[in-house]
Amino acid sequence: MQSILDLKLDRIMDAVKEVQETDELRAIIERILNPQFDEYKDDFDSSVIACYAFDPVSYVLQVDFQRGSRYHYFGLTHDVVERFMNAESKGSFFSRFIKGQYLSTKVAG
Repeated sequence: MQSILDLKLDRIMDAVKEVQETDELRAIIERILNPQFDEYKDDFDSSVIACYAFDPVSYVLQVDFQRGSRYHYFGLTHDVVERFMNAESKGSFFSRFIKGQYLSTKVAG
């Protein structure tokens, strides 16, 4: 049988764990809301896409379009991004496998 002190200690430890999980969740949300793009790729020819960047921590793909708009696409896997990066036609791959398949938001343009 647990003593009252043990029960209180268990509750405190549960509360500490909940706070730690909340802090981790806050950090993840902050990174998703403010992705960090280290390298922009623009060494390809495309009539649709001007450049792009990927944040591997938050899984956010940023795409700048030739017409001047910029979008963030959320939740892409490394595999999809790698296939996009290696695609002969970035615009075709984007239209077929990314656009409308992932949550997105317009951030500029």
